[in-house]
Amino acid sequence: MRAALALKRIKGMTARVARQLFTATVTPTVDYASPIWSTSLTSQTTRMLNQIQRIGTQAIIGAFRMVALIRAEIEADIEQLRTRICRQKYKFWVKCHTLPANHPWWKIRQGIDTRNKRFLLPLQRTASQLESVKLTELEKIDLFCLPPWQQGIEAHILSREEAQKWAEESDELKVFVDASY
Repeated sequence: MRAALALKRIKGMTARVARQLFTATVTPTVDYASPIWSTSLTSQTTRMLNQIQRIGTQAIIGAFRMVALIRAEIEADIEQLRTRICRQKYKFWVKCHTLPANHPWWKIRQGIDTRNKRFLLPLQRTASQLESVKLTELEKIDLFCLPPWQQGIEAHILSREEAQKWAEESDELKVFVDASY
């Protein structure tokens, strides 16, 4: 709420800059760990989150206080709160299913009982909400990091002519990236 109110107090910004500030400062704060806490949203919490969204849209488009939130979101070109939270929940769930087989998450996943309705944990709620999503054929991504003492990829910045000449010299694999606009 403080971030949205601070954004609203800044005057003289274009809508583009205000939208960029909103998506860079307010939404990450609001959405932090949303796949976990969004499974048990109450009407009071939803009302509070919608109020933050309303203040952000007012800051972007300079709308009146009583404008409908959905209209303000469309005008400000901001994703609706429910849509954003749902997208993040799907993204979290898919990301978890791409973890390697020896990751501790898979042990936790096996222990999730979607039939238990008595004491639902956030992961149980997410699993029961998204159990219709087929994720069995996803590629498992092995995690690794490069130690600081190992040399990384060697990069050379050459002119276009030098790069063409260098490419014709040998048969080894070469990757070219052009960053010009």
